Amino acid sequence: MPEDEEMKTVLRDCRRILNCPLGKFYPDKNYGSALHSLNSKADAAGILFYAREALMNFDGVFVSSVSYLQDGLSFTVLINNSEERQVEIKL
Repeated sequence: MPEDEEMKTVLRDCRRILNCPLGKFYPDKNYGSALHSLNSKADAAGILFYAREALMNFDGVFVSSVSYLQDGLSFTVLINNSEERQVEIKL
């Protein structure tokens, strides 16, 4: 698989994990994130904690920062300690 396609797949998988509410995916109740349980006034540190927790088993992926969008969140994701990409989700 070409490198660009692999990167797109990794970013798509990150987006899916972050978008899926924790415990709502069958058959793996540990798949997803608790981001949807946060209230609208959650601080960036709490959001970053839940995003990192959701992706901690995704080898080679680390969430380095988060920023607010008008209708969601944008995460800066470091892939294999070398490539930085953005993953956006709507809440």
